[in-house]
Amino acid sequence: MRKLQEFLAKDRDIYPDGLITGYFGPLTEKAVKKWQEKHQIESAGVIGPKTIAKFQELGKGRVQELIQEGAGMSGII
Repeated sequence: MRKLQEFLAKDRDIYPDGLITGYFGPLTEKAVKKWQEKHQIESAGVIGPKTIAKFQELGKGRVQELIQEGAGMSGII
């Protein structure tokens, strides 16, 4: 989850808090929703197939790294 938060924190409009905690809480969920809105994906706040596809489309070859680290901790993917 830390890698996802680091990725989101690169855009202060998306994740202004920029907290890298490894925990998928309300701030990370809000940042994911903002990222999804920015990329015309349904803003669900979870990382599903459409969000993963958009990460891959944009050349974020580290998609698995972004979503796997800590996936078991939150149960939200």
